[in-house]
Amino acid sequence: MIVAVAPVAEKHGSVFIPDSVRDKDKLTGVQGRVVSKSPACFDHGQFGDAVPELGDIVQFAKLAGVMTTGADGREYRIIQDKDVMAIVEEAA
Repeated sequence: MIVAVAPVAEKHGSVFIPDSVRDKDKLTGVQGRVVSKSPACFDHGQFGDAVPELGDIVQFAKLAGVMTTGADGREYRIIQDKDVMAIVEEAA
């Protein structure tokens, strides 16, 4: 499955975060939005009937998968379905 990783903040309050720290945080991000998945994803019953669908936010294993840049310039992570730990409910 392909997950759009949430962007890393450039500053925390009034303190700017150095690029080296932001790059590390980008690699260790653990949440993202599902943008594509194989029909064979989640066929092993890990989530029962509530499997992640396109557009859902999921939490996945730290450092899982491979980072790549899409044609649109955004950062994506290609991960295996076994690395997804939870579907995250969006705040209303």
